[in-house]
Amino acid sequence: MFINTGVVVIVVANGIGSFLWIYPVFASTFILVKPIEAFLINVIASIALVALANIFDVISLFSFVITILMMSMSAFVYALHGVKLFRLLETLNSVDPLTGAFNRRAMGSDMEAALSNAEYNGVKHLLAILDLDYFKTVNDKFGQALFPKSSQRTKPPSLFKYQAI
Repeated sequence: MFINTGVVVIVVANGIGSFLWIYPVFASTFILVKPIEAFLINVIASIALVALANIFDVISLFSFVITILMMSMSAFVYALHGVKLFRLLETLNSVDPLTGAFNRRAMGSDMEAALSNAEYNGVKHLLAILDLDYFKTVNDKFGQALFPKSSQRTKPPSLFKYQAI
């Protein structure tokens, strides 16, 4: 929001010479904050520009509104798509696709949450790790023929669940 305020102040102070800075600043807002927040910030900054700047005797107000609106809507769509891809990447990075259980990458954050929860509630800690020897060998040899239903049936939301004892 500070960069949007800054560009409004600069355009109001310097006039038409600083006008083109509006577009990259408004576009970069979508990188810095959530897409809906960026869109609202851009709308507020645009209204402030229309109200305070005296550049619209040189530049068409209609042209400004349409170009800012189109740029903001395009950046909004791209930013939403980026958020969606980031969430997918987080899921793919932490969830086993076969079982749906969290993998070892997710264990770190789950352990931090469990320790924090146990400390907050004043309970003792317990860590239990299950290591299935040669599971990869068995899975590679027999694959889906042996484990299709058992692995799908035991789909926990997290293997690293915690609770007070």
